[in-house]
Amino acid sequence: MQLNNKQKLLKGALTTGILNAIINGGIQYFFLKDLAVIPISVDAITNNIPTVLGTAVSLAISLSVLLTVVAYFTIKEKKVPFFPKVFWLTIKHGFFTFGVITSLSVLWQKIWEQ
Repeated sequence: MQLNNKQKLLKGALTTGILNAIINGGIQYFFLKDLAVIPISVDAITNNIPTVLGTAVSLAISLSVLLTVVAYFTIKEKKVPFFPKVFWLTIKHGFFTFGVITSLSVLWQKIWEQ
């Protein structure tokens, strides 16, 4: 019985991950398809051109929000209402991801772009 639940969780996680990879891959493709070269970062916190680390922030936030929402709707068992609990969980995941990815991007720029 326990193995069956693990298999269900694994199947749900893979389904959610593949769906999000398709959605966000499409978004990034249309956002970056006209660029021949994409720099990892530039010598500033803000920039006017897309960079790998700059787009990683928006990609990671959208992934965390979409993963939370898709996971909620793909769970078939009894679940808590979406508002307010899961809505605030979605917001929390977005802010956490923003903080982590932005911090790592700033550290990357500080350490490797000197």
